[in-house]
Amino acid sequence: MIVLCVLFLLSIAVANYLLHRDVLYPAFLQASLWLFATVVFLLAQRMFIPVAGSIFMLFVTGVVLFSMGAFVASYDHRPILIQNRLRKGSIPSRGAVFVLDGTVLVGLVLYMNKAVQLASSGPSTNPYINLRYALSVTWEETGGDLGVLSYFIPCTYVWAAITVLNRRGFAEPRSSRLLVALTVIVGLTYGVLSSGRGVVLPLIIIVLVIPAILRVTTPGQTARTLGILVLGLFVLVGLALGKGGTFGSTIQDNWVGMRHLSARSFMTKGTILKWASTPFERSLLFSGRLGSEPPTFHSYNLTSIYRCR
Repeated sequence: MIVLCVLFLLSIAVANYLLHRDVLYPAFLQASLWLFATVVFLLAQRMFIPVAGSIFMLFVTGVVLFSMGAFVASYDHRPILIQNRLRKGSIPSRGAVFVLDGTVLVGLVLYMNKAVQLASSGPSTNPYINLRYALSVTWEETGGDLGVLSYFIPCTYVWAAITVLNRRGFAEPRSSRLLVALTVIVGLTYGVLSSGRGVVLPLIIIVLVIPAILRVTTPGQTARTLGILVLGLFVLVGLALGKGGTFGSTIQDNWVGMRHLSARSFMTKGTILKWASTPFERSLLFSGRLGSEPPTFHSYNLTSIYRCR
């Protein structure tokens, strides 16, 4: 039912965009938000309370009714698709931005110092794997995502957003390309030291979506760039953690390893998770989370160990 709901919401979002070809069209925004929320639930539904199938049909019904209302309200209307400009005073003062910049940079120094301590704590010889282990397995001891230092990450998002708005939101750019690149590099550093892709992805979305909303770039260009960056991020983090390949391997070997890793991740983290109902099965799943391989008799038969009774 949830997959059918995603397909319906995707169809409605595409239809609403084709109606006016405007990313600020309310019906398109509303359908896109519900589509995003439903896709997140689909990919990580084991982390949420189970939801009945009728609830998803309620989502679709609400999106359809909202789209109908937006269609009636915008009937025979053709939006003027010009670049949006920010009004004077809509961006914080230079003093406030300077304080924000200093806060982010000071936080980065503290963040890097803490990350180095965790990376040298073991148990592996790979510092990045040690950091990942400390933040995902022994997170209760480390205070989660580097403890209170993780509060500097939202400040980085705000700094990046302000810089991009200053660069793209006015007729005369108020931020240089070098400053935009600096904010992105700082944000990526925070993300890399958090050893997760979840921190980097919001930064990428902020940097790419703001120009699309300002109509500086087209949605197609934004989607293509976002897809390439997300795919590259998946590969780079996988190589750094030794999942699916290493930096010292050939491109062909890494391609085969990443392909097998993607297939295995899809199967073991998706459908097969629903079959783990016994303590033995759940212990295998938990050991898999730590990186150990399950004792399979056939490398291609991934479901046998999860369905044994």
